[in-house]
Amino acid sequence: MTAKDELRAAVEELSDSEAEQVLVMVRRLRAIAAWDAAPPDDEEETEEERQAVAKARAELAAGQGIPWEQVRRRLGG
Repeated sequence: MTAKDELRAAVEELSDSEAEQVLVMVRRLRAIAAWDAAPPDDEEETEEERQAVAKARAELAAGQGIPWEQVRRRLGG
């Protein structure tokens, strides 16, 4: 039995809810694989980008960032 055959058989045994959860995981794995396969950024960072990063880091160090949980609530997550 091939891996695909075994996977098909396993999928057939799942409930719809379980299948949805597995599908979410497969989509995430595909996204990770695509990210890993992407070519490296070969453009030099501009002075404007360096300044923006420095400003953001200074704001975070000064406690001006927004906590992740608050961002999630705002986005409805």
